Amino acid sequence: MTTQRIQLLLLALLLVACAGTSAATLEEQRRDYQAARKLLNAGKTEAFLKLARGLEDYVLYPYLQYSYLQRRLSKVAASEMQSFFARYEDFPKAGELRARWLKQLARNRQWQDYRSEEHTSELQSHVRIS
Repeated sequence: MTTQRIQLLLLALLLVACAGTSAATLEEQRRDYQAARKLLNAGKTEAFLKLARGLEDYVLYPYLQYSYLQRRLSKVAASEMQSFFARYEDFPKAGELRARWLKQLARNRQWQDYRSEEHTSELQSHVRIS
C-alpha cells in the first residue's frame, strides 16, 4: 500500500471512531436531560443542578435553565435572571419568562430591579428594531 492510501485509511478509521463517540455522547446527553427534568419536577434541586452542570453544551440546556428559573421566580436574584437573558437572548421563551419575572418583581415591590430590567428590555427592543 502506498503512504497516501494508508493515510486515507487511517483518516477514515478516525472519522468512524469520532462519529461513534459523538453519537454515544449525544445519547448520554439526551438521557441525562430527561433525568434532569424528572429531578427538577420531583423537587430534587441539588441532584438536578449537579446533573444539569454536565449538560451546558447540550442544545436543549436553555430549556432546563428556563424551567429552573421559572420555578424560582419569587426568589431568584436579578443577576441570575439578567445572566440568562444575556446568554440566551434569542431563546424562544425569553420574552415570556421576562414578563413573568417583571410581574413577580412588581408583586414583591422590587422597584429598582423592575425599572432596571424594564429599561434593559426597552433598549434591547430598540436595538433589534434598528
